[in-house]
Amino acid sequence: MGIIIAELCQNHLGSRKTMQKMIEAAAVAGADYVKTQSIRAEFLSHRPRFDKGVVENGITKVIKRPYLKEYERLCLLDIDMDDHRWFIKQCHDMGVKAMTTVFTRGVVDELAEMDWDAIKVASYDCASFPLLRDLKNRFKKLFISTGATYDDEIEEVEKTPNIIIGTLTHLYLSKENISFDDNPLLTGSISCTPMIVSSTVSAFVSMFPNTTAVACVP
Repeated sequence: MGIIIAELCQNHLGSRKTMQKMIEAAAVAGADYVKTQSIRAEFLSHRPRFDKGVVENGITKVIKRPYLKEYERLCLLDIDMDDHRWFIKQCHDMGVKAMTTVFTRGVVDELAEMDWDAIKVASYDCASFPLLRDLKNRFKKLFISTGATYDDEIEEVEKTPNIIIGTLTHLYLSKENISFDDNPLLTGSISCTPMIVSSTVSAFVSMFPNTTAVACVP
């Protein structure tokens, strides 16, 4: 049976009222999980090259994303740990599982005290082994994306069963060129935006029963 993850991202804009509506919409559409993101502005790193960006011979090498503007944007979207606990309860009350993406090691211990059904790791962190070790020691199920991951990084993860695969309930890899098969530790994932309607979800799961679909809730 396929798995449907409804991605809230930060589209809730820090509002519980908006988040609740999104959770309800995802539950009605048939999502298995509803996922938020555990991002804190305080953990944002200042990398000067992004302040102005880098363009060489007309090719953008580094995008322009100034630190201060990004920090101010994230501050408005921060949700605290009480919001996280509230989110989990709302999901469970609506009959869906609660998931969050963890981007920094600094929040792992606090999140581990909560009743998460699973934790998501962004593809940029597929090879962040210190973070992965922290998470696998504290949570029973991790979903690890690989969409922005190099093949050699994925292979490195696969070669370390004692760190990752050997200790997880399931590991779901989301690379388009990974074949769909019956291996519960190596299934495909497709990201879909905007929100997939329930009929499409049902058809998708029927066609790809071993697939994790991520639907973004606008």
